[in-house]
Amino acid sequence: MNEKQAILDHNTLKERIETMPEDSVLFRSDFPVYQSEFVGGTLAALVNEGIWVKLAQGIYTKPGESRLGMVSPSIEKVVQATSDNNFEQTLPTTQAMFANKVFRSGYNLRFLGVKDPILETGLEVRCRKS
Repeated sequence: MNEKQAILDHNTLKERIETMPEDSVLFRSDFPVYQSEFVGGTLAALVNEGIWVKLAQGIYTKPGESRLGMVSPSIEKVVQATSDNNFEQTLPTTQAMFANKVFRSGYNLRFLGVKDPILETGLEVRCRKS
């Protein structure tokens, strides 16, 4: 990717994230077409600008505004955004957040030469060939 394309991609991703509604919760992994570090850098820039807030590693929110200042989403909304399972029904809130984070975390597979998102079955086939 040349420098011009990298700048264009950064601006496009940044605009997509900036236009998300207040009270949004997103994950660095929500943009699988981009490298994780690229998304992380874009989100870090938005955090530095005060537009987004980092809740935990790889989890960000766009807080709302009130007369009294910034309003973050409720912990229940964050848990709901992180759940692809029933953790919030079966665990206390903080444990549900932790469990969701653990199960949502991606792997860094660069040491295997994997730079793009890959299904587990694709990785198995690739590893068998080597």
